[in-house]
Amino acid sequence: MIVRPILQLMVEDINFDDLPSNWNALDTESFSENKKLWNFQQEALRNIIKVLYLYFKEDGGDKLKFYQRKELVSITIVLGVSFFLNSFASVPVALLAREMKFGVLSINEIIAVVLSGAGAICLAFSGMGVWALVMQNIIYSFVYSMVNMYGAKYIPQFIFKISKIKDMISFGGNLILFNLVNYLARNADNLLIGKFLGSNALGYYDLAYQIMLFPLRRISWTIGEVMFPALSRVQHTLSTVRDAYLRAVRMIASITFPAMLGLSLIHI
Repeated sequence: MIVRPILQLMVEDINFDDLPSNWNALDTESFSENKKLWNFQQEALRNIIKVLYLYFKEDGGDKLKFYQRKELVSITIVLGVSFFLNSFASVPVALLAREMKFGVLSINEIIAVVLSGAGAICLAFSGMGVWALVMQNIIYSFVYSMVNMYGAKYIPQFIFKISKIKDMISFGGNLILFNLVNYLARNADNLLIGKFLGSNALGYYDLAYQIMLFPLRRISWTIGEVMFPALSRVQHTLSTVRDAYLRAVRMIASITFPAMLGLSLIHI
């Protein structure tokens, strides 16, 4: 990826132990009392902390100076609402996926896309400009959470239990860490391009990136979402899991490889 050499140059001269105490106090060796991180995981976590330190340190923590675009500060703050709204969808979506109700999930997503798209079009015609796209994201998150909670007959209860969290971390701790690192790696390039090359270059880059990911999102990721709950039902029969996984990989490869090759041959 384009971001990897840039991030390496940014952090290679920084000693983790020389960071301020409130930054290097985090234990980067242990994931829990009984689980140690691998060496590459420790290094990745330290590099993430270094990059975040540089980000918040630059310009004295003034993100208005960092972005050099006043309107992006308020847009970023408002978009943060979608993270809160999306949290309400995580449990009902998992329940519907476990019950193999992917038809319900598809219908719910279509409803959210149609309503959020219609809202964005109305706001755009009313002169809201870029805020129409911001509100589209928030409307989508809200509608998607509501329709999935209705479809799963799920009402969130605000109960906090440490024991439940420990069980979840012991099961998916490494996956959580991977997703965190993967998310930062996939989005850090947008941050750097927007900062150093400007919004126009970022727009072209994002469009090209979305085109590149299209076969993966529409084929690989879709099949992967179905495979996990399906294989969990036969998890105790390893031969069945192995055969189903290999068939899925062969099917995905037979479709995505030619598709990606075709995209690579396109010249604008």
